[in-house]
Amino acid sequence: MNEKNFLRAAKEIQRVEKKAQEKLSKQKEIDIGGGWLIYFKDEFIMLSWETSWDSGNIITYFLKFEYETAFIRIPQAISFFREKIKSLFNKNPEELQIEKGKNVFAEIKRINRILGREDNDGKMIDRYLIKVSSFNNIQFYSLNKNVNCDMPWETFFVELPKALATMKEQYEKIGGGKPIREISEEAEEEIEKTPGRKVIPEAVRIAVWRRDEGKCAKCGSRKNLEYDHIIPISKGGSNTVRNIELLCEECNRKKRDNIE
Repeated sequence: MNEKNFLRAAKEIQRVEKKAQEKLSKQKEIDIGGGWLIYFKDEFIMLSWETSWDSGNIITYFLKFEYETAFIRIPQAISFFREKIKSLFNKNPEELQIEKGKNVFAEIKRINRILGREDNDGKMIDRYLIKVSSFNNIQFYSLNKNVNCDMPWETFFVELPKALATMKEQYEKIGGGKPIREISEEAEEEIEKTPGRKVIPEAVRIAVWRRDEGKCAKCGSRKNLEYDHIIPISKGGSNTVRNIELLCEECNRKKRDNIE
């Protein structure tokens, strides 16, 4: 495929994806309990949490995740915390209830003490730190906004996975595509078929174009774009998606000047 036909194909992919995103954004939001909603918005999965302060004011917080993160990494984090709690109490999180006849406050204190003894640094998912903060509470901490959002265990361990599974089906049906990681893996497989790794495989170029949205990764320009190796081939770099980015001619020239 020559450069002109490739750019035409890449732009067509962008057009189809944008149309799919518009359809996805029209899908009905899902109430997962605890004041939380989940829905599509543009190319992201959004989680919103509505809470009220002592003053009576209602505040809404928004968490934003890319498709790959929402459909792959968040379910992995849910499984991680589920197994961790199950190993401590021999019960699934949603089954861990205060038994009748026991002092509620004393029992919660006991459970929190056990949780506190564990290595509880949490899991980093993009710009968010997720951790089990206490009984019946999962905490999402936004690093860039310095905000804590609390999610009940029933929401995190039961309703959120169900909602994500439903949305993944909608994405694959309406978008007609697969999560970004699967596309990248296909590109990596094609690399192995490229002798000497001198020519960037077409699948890799398409994946990079989609990821960088057809614009320069440095300045955002859409003119005179070039595929640039972040780590040069001469210094051990490879033709992988993660090692290639789109740069305009000017930004690429500046980078070469700095390297030299």
